[in-house]
Amino acid sequence: MDDLNELIDNTIALFCQDIANKPLIYFSESDLQSLLYARLYANSVLSKLYPTKYPKGFMGGNESKSMYKTLAIHREYGFGGRQRIDLAIFKTENLHRINDSNLQDENKYLTPDFGIEFGTEKCSDQSGHFKGDFKRLDELVSKRMQKGYLIHFYRNTTTAPKDTATYEDKQKKILELQDEIEAFDFQKNLKVGN
Repeated sequence: MDDLNELIDNTIALFCQDIANKPLIYFSESDLQSLLYARLYANSVLSKLYPTKYPKGFMGGNESKSMYKTLAIHREYGFGGRQRIDLAIFKTENLHRINDSNLQDENKYLTPDFGIEFGTEKCSDQSGHFKGDFKRLDELVSKRMQKGYLIHFYRNTTTAPKDTATYEDKQKKILELQDEIEAFDFQKNLKVGN
């Protein structure tokens, strides 16, 4: 498992570095999800199919002995209620528990072993989005998720010239959000360990 943990950590670090160096390679949060998914999927561990307990069908009234397979990485995977995690990664040994077409075990979503939440400047309530993503990851960690990642990028995308009030207002909002995030007391807001 340490190898998978290291793979995810290194891939995310390089991904974030690439986004910071080339901020125009994404347009939306969905782009960020897709770009990181593609990088993670490029690794053989995450691109293989793993067996589930969900039979492929019935033959002559008997359940098939052949089982469907699934990937260890999924986008927008559920975890209770109507909640979804942007990217969910599972230990391959847990995938055998899946026994239905919704990738659930006994009508319950599996807790991902790793979860990733994304955000961008495109959200109307960036602070609320950030805090909601943090809360979602913390809730999953309290359900035994091994590790959560919170990846938010904010750019000044206004087309106004830099010396205008419109540009300065947008820049001020980004800096205020940055200050709010830096002042956010992660430890105080954690369920786990408190």
